[in-house]
Amino acid sequence: MLKKSLVLSFVMAMLLAFLGTGLSLPALANIGMAEASEGAAAGTVKAAGNEWTPGIKAIAAAIAISFCALGTALAQMKIGGAGAGAIAERPETAAMFIVLVAIPETIVILGFVIAAMLIVL
Repeated sequence: MLKKSLVLSFVMAMLLAFLGTGLSLPALANIGMAEASEGAAAGTVKAAGNEWTPGIKAIAAAIAISFCALGTALAQMKIGGAGAGAIAERPETAAMFIVLVAIPETIVILGFVIAAMLIVL
């Protein structure tokens, strides 16, 4: 039961992370892109003949990191609850659960990297 709960939590977190990055990169990028003119406005960023407004880039970055954080929170909620119960029964499993709680944090790092790339590039 414990392994099933941990696996389902991690799969849910990964799906939310991919949903967040999938929504933010292609969908919102296409919404914010328009044909670039000769005299592009000073507040836009050119990308291969098209321009992205800073507002669309900020929304895309926010979606990327928020879905990743939501998925990580759900995974850590399940893992933390299961870990507390398991450590109460068998204290030698503490090191394993510390690692299991840290693993979903890599999903937030993925969302942060995607958000940073959207804003900077």
